[in-house]
Amino acid sequence: MRLVWLALCGMLSACWWQEAAEPVLYPAAYDHLPGWRADRMYEVFAAFRASCAVLPRQKPWAYRWRVTGGDGLRVASEDLQAVCEDAGSVAPEDARAFFEASFTPFLLTRDGWPAGLITGYYAPVLQGSYRRTERFQWPLYKLPPELAGAPDPAKVPDRAAIDAGALAGRGLELLWVDDPVMRFFLHVQGSGFVEMTDGSRVQLRFAGKNGHPYVPLGRVMAERGLIPLEQVTMPAIRDWLRAHPEKQAELFAQNPSYVFFSLEKGAPPVVGAQGAELTGGRSLAVDSMLYPYGLPMFLTAAVPRGEVAQGALWQRLMVAQDTGSAIRGPVRADVYFGEGRPAEALAGHMNSQGSLVLLVPTLAVERRDAAP
Repeated sequence: MRLVWLALCGMLSACWWQEAAEPVLYPAAYDHLPGWRADRMYEVFAAFRASCAVLPRQKPWAYRWRVTGGDGLRVASEDLQAVCEDAGSVAPEDARAFFEASFTPFLLTRDGWPAGLITGYYAPVLQGSYRRTERFQWPLYKLPPELAGAPDPAKVPDRAAIDAGALAGRGLELLWVDDPVMRFFLHVQGSGFVEMTDGSRVQLRFAGKNGHPYVPLGRVMAERGLIPLEQVTMPAIRDWLRAHPEKQAELFAQNPSYVFFSLEKGAPPVVGAQGAELTGGRSLAVDSMLYPYGLPMFLTAAVPRGEVAQGALWQRLMVAQDTGSAIRGPVRADVYFGEGRPAEALAGHMNSQGSLVLLVPTLAVERRDAAP
């Protein structure tokens, strides 16, 4: 199974957390969704088909939600499978009509409140070597065999101990990278790419953690007065750390959680928790305890800096294909922006309130409406 993403929210002190709660759905209408008609649906249609392709490999699932003014709504994997079968004969230019005919929209709320936190994540690209050299000094480790399963934090070294060499000499090093700051960000994101000195490119995928609690570095830096709370973003954290290399190790140690990886050669595509290839700007990480993978969601949120105009709204259809340990609650999502620096710039500034409209297979809605 694909990585568990630690979303950008984990880096930021400004993030607020939604406690576990059941979503309440409010009936919506496509004509009342600002931005629906302007969205380029052919882009998301490819992401939706990618989810359809892996749906038969998933275990059968069923979710039940409460709908305001009515009884509960139950959706099962066979409902989505029926829609996926119809999608096979649809041309991309007809995607909007397909979604409107196959799905019924519902506004997601948390106890009637429709706003929630929207953040972003990406796949970092680092430079690396299979040998430790003067330039490439910072190792990335594979999962130690004793940590398979649910490790006991009391018996496992924390980040400070591992960085001090607790795992050295055991042959666990996958490769070495040349940037300790980007290595730390790779741990936060949970996956990424490394361009090797021999010209090849490999992907590092999440393999496990040491079981220690995750401590947001942005929160620590804000509490110490290193970065004002309102200015805490991923780029701000990165720039401060690079300007103060003597402070890096001590600050990194404030987060005892440590991530281990597996190495995939040939740079395969980034795959989400569903098992489908992720699409930059169209794949969404959601709380998988509340929503199934593969369902479309229409997102409205303030755009990150550098995307269109500052303060404008980002309104587009996404597909739920991933999850993350920081993604909890009925109105909470993490946008996958892709890989490399352009994606980093967008993900690093995506931290705003937004809304989500869940597209439910109309088959399930009609079955509910026909029930006595």
